[in-house]
Amino acid sequence: MECNNCEAPKRKIYGPHKKRPNKDLEEADIGNWVMLLRCPKCEKLWVSVPYEPYASFEYLILWDFTKEDWRMIHDLDNASTIHEWHGQSVKDLWSTLPDNERESVLSHRKRSYGRNPIDIPQNNEKIDINSLIKKINYD
Repeated sequence: MECNNCEAPKRKIYGPHKKRPNKDLEEADIGNWVMLLRCPKCEKLWVSVPYEPYASFEYLILWDFTKEDWRMIHDLDNASTIHEWHGQSVKDLWSTLPDNERESVLSHRKRSYGRNPIDIPQNNEKIDINSLIKKINYD
């Protein structure tokens, strides 16, 4: 069933806006230029990363794992893996946004001169968070 606040699980991404599109999300954890947010209505978690210029373009990606998983992966490499996963997710999902949010993404792409999660070349290997969590817990 879709949450009437954050629209999870149907919605998996929020694009950049002048203000956070889902104002009712609460801070669950904070890291190195990354934040974990929680929907107070459905308890779903969202990863928020601000992108240039001036860290003013925030994208949110649905996090289908636990807060503890997020912290564990964050602490592996000071959030580098989470940032890479987030960028890959934005690149994969931005075209699913509603028209007005896609327009905001296109504006961001123009304004950032290619320094955004869609146009920056990503690592060719997709980050599989589920496999990474299993590997960490196994080791």
